[in-house]
Amino acid sequence: MNKQVQSIIVDRLQFDTSIGVFDWEKQVRQTLVLNLEAEYVTSRASSTDRIEDAISYVDVCDALVQLAHSRHFDLLEHLAACMCDLLLEKFAFQSLEIVLLKPGAVPATDNVGVKMRRER
Repeated sequence: MNKQVQSIIVDRLQFDTSIGVFDWEKQVRQTLVLNLEAEYVTSRASSTDRIEDAISYVDVCDALVQLAHSRHFDLLEHLAACMCDLLLEKFAFQSLEIVLLKPGAVPATDNVGVKMRRER
């Protein structure tokens, strides 16, 4: 039997967090936007149709937001790396890609951000 891989997709998860290197950024919360694609070997859920056999989208999103709320981060790169580490530790993902955007950080753009890919 062939190994089947599927992905969880999170599109434009928005949350406020304390992020940035400037003094004023340490005094306010800013909105970040996250996109995630996380691959895993097909779970039993695809055949059982039971939530107990699936990776919960809600649990994934909650874990990411809780991490973002846990403390101040200076850099998007560091927050994205911590998010990758958390997801690989807590869930059975084989690989993942996070795009973390900071809208309005550079006035002439809609967004700036980082993209990070990790594999087990």
